[in-house]
Amino acid sequence: MATSLSEVLAARLSAPPLTVAPGATTRAAAVLVPLIEGATLLDSEVVFIVRPRAMPTHPGQVAFPGGGLMPGEDPVAGALRETEEELGVARSVPVVVGRLDDLVTHTDFVISPIVAVLPPDVVLVPSPREVDAIMRVPVRRLLDPAGVRTARGRRRIPGPEGRLYFWVAEAHVIWGATGHMLAALLDALR
Repeated sequence: MATSLSEVLAARLSAPPLTVAPGATTRAAAVLVPLIEGATLLDSEVVFIVRPRAMPTHPGQVAFPGGGLMPGEDPVAGALRETEEELGVARSVPVVVGRLDDLVTHTDFVISPIVAVLPPDVVLVPSPREVDAIMRVPVRRLLDPAGVRTARGRRRIPGPEGRLYFWVAEAHVIWGATGHMLAALLDALR
């Protein structure tokens, strides 16, 4: 029986991801979906970053650490590199346990979400250039049906009926591509 968060996630994320090859009009990106292990699955926390308002793209938005891949870089290496740059977490610290389905955004990125577990004593040091704040939100809170809202999307959004998901945490709204990836993670955790 799986007892650690890593084992639970690895068992639930074992299905191969839908791989979408970037094309002439799309660019490859990867994010790390980091979870800090708690005493129980419900006590574990999902880590988000808040982008600075001065950023040229997605200013002030809540996101997972990540970004565009370098030529020849695989999604796991890219997600770990970006997490080290944005949160100061050495690439050897996260335990990668699986992937969520790739996501094609309306901004023409193909994002590969890499799910990883961080130890409870991890020290997160935000890069002032790329991270305005760090949010650690308990899984218990994110799974509470009262905390999520949905709406139909008007743009090209994968998923059931182009559904958009919204959570409010620490006066910030988690939505868009991050909300979609979070919904997929929470589905796996249910």
